[in-house]
Amino acid sequence: MRKYWLTLLFIPIIAIVSAQESWSLEDCIHYAMENNIQIKTQQLNTEINQNQLSQSKLSLVPGLNAGASESVTFGRNVDPYTNDFSNENFNSSNFQISSSVTLFSGLQQYNNIKKAEIDTKASFLLL
Repeated sequence: MRKYWLTLLFIPIIAIVSAQESWSLEDCIHYAMENNIQIKTQQLNTEINQNQLSQSKLSLVPGLNAGASESVTFGRNVDPYTNDFSNENFNSSNFQISSSVTLFSGLQQYNNIKKAEIDTKASFLLL
């Protein structure tokens, strides 16, 4: 009876061990290249450098902002024109547009672009 139980215990273990596949050297190298933490970190650093390059190029573009607001007042309120109480409804709308452009910053923006290009090239070389 004891041999029967030991046989039933080891059959699943033997099945699991025999189900494993063998890897070739190329498979091992390919797996290591895909799952290496240092390589993944370097790929993320390369993406960061590419984003910094595009951000430094976009910093040359002028900025443009626009906005709008609406205010509605019901019931007994202070009239904003006469400062008396009234029971009228008041509506007000505000619209704004603003723009900004850097005329000269001591060539800092152009030097930032050059630095970002060099950093991006260096990160590609490390891959």
